[in-house]
Amino acid sequence: MTLLQMLRWIPFVNSKLAILHPRLDDILLSFFDKNDPVVFFDIGANTGQTIDYISKLFPNASIFSFEPTPNIFRELYEKYGGTKNVFLFDIALAESNGKLDFHISDFSPTNSCLQPNDALYGGCYPEIKEALAETKTIQVDSLTLDIWYAEYFADSEEVDIVKIDVQGFEYNVLQGGLQTLREKVKMLYLEVQYLEFYKNAVPFYKIFEQLYKNGFYQYCHIGASKRNKFQMVESDVLFVNSKFIKPGG
Repeated sequence: MTLLQMLRWIPFVNSKLAILHPRLDDILLSFFDKNDPVVFFDIGANTGQTIDYISKLFPNASIFSFEPTPNIFRELYEKYGGTKNVFLFDIALAESNGKLDFHISDFSPTNSCLQPNDALYGGCYPEIKEALAETKTIQVDSLTLDIWYAEYFADSEEVDIVKIDVQGFEYNVLQGGLQTLREKVKMLYLEVQYLEFYKNAVPFYKIFEQLYKNGFYQYCHIGASKRNKFQMVESDVLFVNSKFIKPGG
């Protein structure tokens, strides 16, 4: 157990740490009760880290997970295929329906619909440089979030939380789901990259602008990856929909 984990056992210290270093579970539990039947979209499931996390945090949650990497999806299916309230989809959510080039390597967390910028990625994270050099391109099926939602959900159903971690492709996913996001989604949790780790990735400020135009506002940052101690290169950001959660409310 680390010193930080030990300090969190002290109520006063934990309350201060929650402000300085907010944790996702603390934040989500301030909006939802642990036993609520939370509806959660896991866009970019990878090997199921988020499925495990949300299943433990909200035992009654319904989790809809999307992962287009063929071998990773097979692993997900073997692990969760028979799990109640976990629903798996081997597609890439995007701004259009059809087929997409998808770039994969032996380091699956970097798999993306965009081509990785090997020089920049390898410079920031030397431990994955060799894996990225062996990146291959395959084709995967793509669908917009709006089309998918219309097929699987009743028009009256709301979505509590959408998580998007798709390695530089976040803007494209959002673009294909603006109607659903505006009208049905209460909370959006996504990874934001501040450097161009993927070629032709849309800059983070356009993601922020897009969300604000569609009724979302930034609630908080949760953690950050840095290089040279200070330069923030990635962070997780929580946005909330003003239709459901008013600013200052």
